[in-house]
Amino acid sequence: MNDLITDYLENFPKEYEHKKAFVSPEESVTYGKLRENARSVATFLIQKKLFHKPIALILPESIACVACFLGVAYSGNYYAPFDPAMPENRLKMVLRQFAPEFVIVKKQDYLSISEMTKEAGVSKIVVYEDIATYAVDADALRETRNRLTDADLLYVLYTSGSTGTPKGVAVPHKNVNFVCESHSRAFSLNGNSIVGNQFAIYFAASVFVIYTTIRNYATCLIGFGELVMNPHRWNEYIQSNGVNTLTGMPATFRLLQNSGCTNGTAVKNVSKIIFGGDKMYVWEARKLLHIFDHARMFSVFGATEIGGITFTIEVNQWLEYKKRADDEILPMGRKFDNVDILLLDEKMERAQEGEMYIRFSAIPYGYYDNAEKTAEAYVQNPVNPHYPERVFKSRDKVKLNDEGIYEYLGRMDFMIKRHGYRIEPGDIENAAYHCNGVEQCCCIYVEDEEQLYLFYAGELKEAEFYKSIKKELPSYMMPNRIIKLEELPLNINGKYDRKALEMIARQG
Repeated sequence: MNDLITDYLENFPKEYEHKKAFVSPEESVTYGKLRENARSVATFLIQKKLFHKPIALILPESIACVACFLGVAYSGNYYAPFDPAMPENRLKMVLRQFAPEFVIVKKQDYLSISEMTKEAGVSKIVVYEDIATYAVDADALRETRNRLTDADLLYVLYTSGSTGTPKGVAVPHKNVNFVCESHSRAFSLNGNSIVGNQFAIYFAASVFVIYTTIRNYATCLIGFGELVMNPHRWNEYIQSNGVNTLTGMPATFRLLQNSGCTNGTAVKNVSKIIFGGDKMYVWEARKLLHIFDHARMFSVFGATEIGGITFTIEVNQWLEYKKRADDEILPMGRKFDNVDILLLDEKMERAQEGEMYIRFSAIPYGYYDNAEKTAEAYVQNPVNPHYPERVFKSRDKVKLNDEGIYEYLGRMDFMIKRHGYRIEPGDIENAAYHCNGVEQCCCIYVEDEEQLYLFYAGELKEAEFYKSIKKELPSYMMPNRIIKLEELPLNINGKYDRKALEMIARQG
């Protein structure tokens, strides 16, 4: 029985020894070599007498990063992954909070990162290339495995800083096993799957892609996100590697739509598309279906706080079920098996619409070293007074519609009270997308100024945009300022960076 994700790697069938596990633009690695590298990393950490300790991985999106994920897991420790390109002040802040026993880096980044980690109070730093071929101690690995259970912590993933101080979600092995099993069934992933992963490796959704790849002995392409800016190179890369399953943020697929990648034959091998992390409109989904002819398209919804994805919908079937308006937003979808969704109204009673609480057996443990925030988000089941049962309080407002599909209505904590009215910024954004020539938009409220800002990118001039959106919105919802940018900034998770936009707003 494979209770830990490393059990799948340890026990892979002999015929997969030389099969490619992960591919990047620079290199590839077989299952046999990946296991060897991971066991070497693990042996190094075990010989340092580390067990149940935090290990920081400041590594570029690479095969080395995946090997370290698994090596730390083999060693009985837990990791937090960080992008070396992360702003230095933010990285220092997170490292002080995580307080790792060791930091693992690539040789190319050693000098710059070692100086920064010292300033963050972390002195132990090691180069991946030096430990990837460390002599394996099989006895020590066996002894460590015998001490581990699926309740042990696997990783800590820090949420984006778009809403303030980052928080690290503590995720055990059993959550990853649950997620991998659910996704394998939902998306029919297997050993024949060749996944082109366009989620950032530091993003919750990519965790499921990487570990589901290993669970199914599939092949996964990573680290090729920048190629999407060059559609011809992107097409060639996808084709030459035989990719049949593509994953990514809606923003990534929008770039493809706008870059001239419209020849269906160029991506004919892709039979599945899985996207999530932000909203997508029906008109955008239809364009994608035109580009990826005959592909099954899945929209997914989840949260870092629950370990990843919990809802999905097959877009092709949903569009065919009945006529959908172009400006309609794709719904969250249907929940996965063995997950219960509570929609609670203001009286804390079950309803068809309300705040969403999520319950299942493998809920993450909460925010790392942050008991106060954990108590706010991971709470006793409000409809169960009889025994202890933790559920995740999402702060998402959700509706269960007549088709048995969950619809996202917005964030409870993004709601704005203005001129005596409650306003959902998403409603303003929806109106903006009705205006021809708007490609991106994001609405933010600067509370201390009591100012509503609407940022957008596209061909439409600001004066024309103002006239158009005025026809779509009542006066109390009209933004105080409309600001056009060449492109809206994204955070590390590929979502609009609200903090960066607020800074632009404050600068006038």
